[in-house]
Amino acid sequence: MDHWFKSQGYKDVSAFIKQLNDFAKGAHNGLDNAESIKEICLVQVKELLDDLTMLVDEVKPIQGDKNQRFGNKAFRTWCDGMKKRCQTLLEANYEISERSELLPYLQESFGNQHRIDYGTGHELSFIIFLMGLYKLVICKDNMKLPVDQAKIVSQEILTLFSVKYMPLCRKIQLTYQLEPAGSHGLTTSSSSKA
Repeated sequence: MDHWFKSQGYKDVSAFIKQLNDFAKGAHNGLDNAESIKEICLVQVKELLDDLTMLVDEVKPIQGDKNQRFGNKAFRTWCDGMKKRCQTLLEANYEISERSELLPYLQESFGNQHRIDYGTGHELSFIIFLMGLYKLVICKDNMKLPVDQAKIVSQEILTLFSVKYMPLCRKIQLTYQLEPAGSHGLTTSSSSKA
């Protein structure tokens, strides 16, 4: 952890989160309307999240699987579809160098396909994906946005996160009964017996 706290990556993520926080102040009423998103790359992500929400409706949980103790294995099928949709979006709109940086963070944003769990690390992965869009696409070639434009884009990012991403992840968790990341398959009732 010491190495991470001293890294440029940590400084970049911290600065990005601070920027979002600073520009969120006084904008709480504007963070509830996904139609306010205008930045084209964020509109594309919004459409992807809408598509992934519909995919949850299409991939029904497996019923009556006696070998399924924690988490519904249909989540793995959902993840296969999600990964294909993420790759298609990035291949159609971004250069190889951008895709190679963005795709892993985007695909890791919705939970672990093998453990069938979800936690704050997945949320951080989505934030890092958004930071990648900001740095690689919106501020291409290290262009610095004027403060008023940076504020608008930051608010669009926050809207995307709060109005589209978080409700989707909540739907995924409830539909496929994802375990909290790090729980090692313990439920509240079984852990309280310890």
